[in-house]
Amino acid sequence: SSATPVAKAVVPHEPLQSNPTLMSGFLWKLDKIKGWKKKYFVLYGQLGTYHMMFSDKPRSRIRGTINHIKTGVSIVSEASTGSKKPFAFVLHVDATDSTAPVLYAAAMNEHEFEKWMSALTMVTIYSTLNMES
Repeated sequence: SSATPVAKAVVPHEPLQSNPTLMSGFLWKLDKIKGWKKKYFVLYGQLGTYHMMFSDKPRSRIRGTINHIKTGVSIVSEASTGSKKPFAFVLHVDATDSTAPVLYAAAMNEHEFEKWMSALTMVTIYSTLNMES
């Protein structure tokens, strides 16, 4: 019996080849109705506009997408100590718009928390491009 070759792609539905994956892994996501649910997240994008999609596990159906995470507009911060989960953070897609999406999430451990915070801080604050013309 011949073994089936294992796919090398990290994400089967890679959004666009031009949008590299910056970070992926499991996070707890706070659902207003169902509470904390474990979801698999992928952060991708480039040039100041990023997106996060999530599913129940790697290579499964996409359950949702958080679009338009923008450098200089979106804000990520550590959640207050009153959060029910350790290693929690909050991502405001646009802090100036009360109708914009807000993601409440928590990492599985301190190491993962630092990796996600670093990746999200990089895409929300740091820009390698000089935007001045």
